[in-house]
Amino acid sequence: MVVCNNPEFFISEGNNLQGGRDYSKDLSTDAGPLTLDCSRISGKPLMSRRYIIARRWRNALRLNRLGIYTPRPIALIKKREAGRLWRAYLIVASCRGTMARDFFASDAVPEEGRDSVVERIAKAFFVMKQTRISIRGIHNTNILISDQKPIFLDVAQLNRLLFSRHSSTANGILEFLQEWNDYSDIRKLFVDRFRQLQLIR
Repeated sequence: MVVCNNPEFFISEGNNLQGGRDYSKDLSTDAGPLTLDCSRISGKPLMSRRYIIARRWRNALRLNRLGIYTPRPIALIKKREAGRLWRAYLIVASCRGTMARDFFASDAVPEEGRDSVVERIAKAFFVMKQTRISIRGIHNTNILISDQKPIFLDVAQLNRLLFSRHSSTANGILEFLQEWNDYSDIRKLFVDRFRQLQLIR
């Protein structure tokens, strides 16, 4: 794929990109729409931001294998430029859909559609708990709904817990529920489903 062979070209062609360390650009290619993320870092390797992109890559692969949808990873490229200066690129398939909050606020979504999405989000949380993936930091603003399937966008935040702790999962879910306080009917759907899966009491 041309993007993988020469990501610098797509960075340089992005007139809307600024000259900071991090870049993100949506691309239209023969393979379909892609998103290119770039980090330009310098300093000690263990402190560099390229590890954030590498973690995002690993998490996306693992979560998709578990049936938890994230932007499909295409390629991870790490390139040393000079000394301690690196560039790291992550290329993923672009996702299209509706943000979760807008999806549930829409009058055009039938009741069975809302129920189906709530169930799928709850089951994804259940799988994360079973595989010791922390759900702390999941917000309704980084869940995209596409064809009634949730896509979790910020996979860099979804990391394995060192130890499996029910309290951590429960706290993460309570934080997630607080974001639905102004949508009491949707919040109740989530609460009922989380209780059925014994994620909260």
